[in-house]
Amino acid sequence: MNLARAITLILAAGLAAIASPPEWDKAIQSARQTLAKGSGFAGVVLLERSDPQTVNIQLQTLGTTVKKAIFRAHSDGKTVSALSMESAKGMESLRGSSMLNEQFLEMEVSLEGEDFHPRLLMRIPRSGEKPEVGTILMGTTSK
Repeated sequence: MNLARAITLILAAGLAAIASPPEWDKAIQSARQTLAKGSGFAGVVLLERSDPQTVNIQLQTLGTTVKKAIFRAHSDGKTVSALSMESAKGMESLRGSSMLNEQFLEMEVSLEGEDFHPRLLMRIPRSGEKPEVGTILMGTTSK
């Protein structure tokens, strides 16, 4: 196999590994449709366990940005910082992962923006379970 072909296969495998699950795409589409009916903001969060020690985290905001995103994992009264990101300009999306074994069962999500300050408590899936998706919608709808 030549070097160019090997590099192409590695890149294709890497892109496949970061493909979003159908639950994510469905939640984003649903939030967009809801916001199209009026004005407001949305945040969609995905928690997906890639192996017994790793949790993948995705965030997408619609209609706003957040300057700070904090993800804290909880287990039997113990809290650890799973992922934290700050941006003075604001961010619309975030993708990362955290080393969390399966004893961690819940993720507290705190988002801070100029107009958008939600908090969400989500279940962290175990190995082999479907990803968890949480959606936060804020705003008004027109009749």
